[in-house]
Amino acid sequence: MVIGLKSRQHQKLISTHGATDIDRDLTDAVLALTHRKWWRIWGLLWLRLHFQPCDVIIFGMYMMHSTASNLTDRYRISIDTHYQLAGEAKDERFFFGPDGTWPGNFYNLGATYTPTAELRKQWGCD
Repeated sequence: MVIGLKSRQHQKLISTHGATDIDRDLTDAVLALTHRKWWRIWGLLWLRLHFQPCDVIIFGMYMMHSTASNLTDRYRISIDTHYQLAGEAKDERFFFGPDGTWPGNFYNLGATYTPTAELRKQWGCD
């Protein structure tokens, strides 16, 4: 795993990408493809973290993170768990429907997402 150092405190990143919902706003989740672009555009450095089976990392919603390429011949499995306050409106994407189905990762199957390059121009970060 890699994390963007101090990304959770980066106000420009929080007010742009951090304020979007990739499903609701149909925005691409990948902001830059290389570490050099991250540095040039956002001024962020990346830290590579190494984990063993059963290790856990917990961070807030504004911590930029990604995975490094799996260069082994072994499977790599992870799980993301999200929580919300009980008083907040229920996000239907994460609950089973009345008919017992769950849209899962296919919530917007076939939708066209706004490319990252276009978003960065809109945000003045290109």
